[in-house]
Amino acid sequence: MTSLTVDDLRPVSLWAADCAERVLACFEDRMPDDARARDAIEGARAFGRGQRRDKRMRTLAFAALTAAGEAGDQSAKAAARAAQMAVAVAYTHLDLTATAAARQTMHLLAPAVYAARAREFADGSAAADAEIDWAAAHSTAYVRTVVTRMPVPQPGQTRLGDLYRALDAAVRQADVDR
Repeated sequence: MTSLTVDDLRPVSLWAADCAERVLACFEDRMPDDARARDAIEGARAFGRGQRRDKRMRTLAFAALTAAGEAGDQSAKAAARAAQMAVAVAYTHLDLTATAAARQTMHLLAPAVYAARAREFADGSAAADAEIDWAAAHSTAYVRTVVTRMPVPQPGQTRLGDLYRALDAAVRQADVDR
């Protein structure tokens, strides 16, 4: 069984917010009067800096998910999902079975994966690959430790799954290379 603490999630939340913020313009350019994605990123940062996880963070996550559904552009949708998943890092399960833990690993990686997907919709697959590289390179030692304590995720055979596998491998390799 893999076990995490709420404090283990805080540095991951800050990294997740950084990843999501990199593509925030993909959402805000399409929906300039909509603050839901930005608010979710700020919620992720607040949690990362020590705020208790509370109902407000869930509300921010659901609001960003709703914003993603309302965005007409695929890049904007993915950017809002990155923000939604960043604030949702606070709610990653702490005590896990192996199967559930693999799913939770995907939750930790989701903000960066959706950021890569937003870049891909906007600028092509090379931009997605560059975003994955950036996310792995900017993962802190603590983030890498948390990810390597978790099982390797088993995403589906989709483009999103490919991005999950690439990021997971890059984060785990970055831990070995440093």
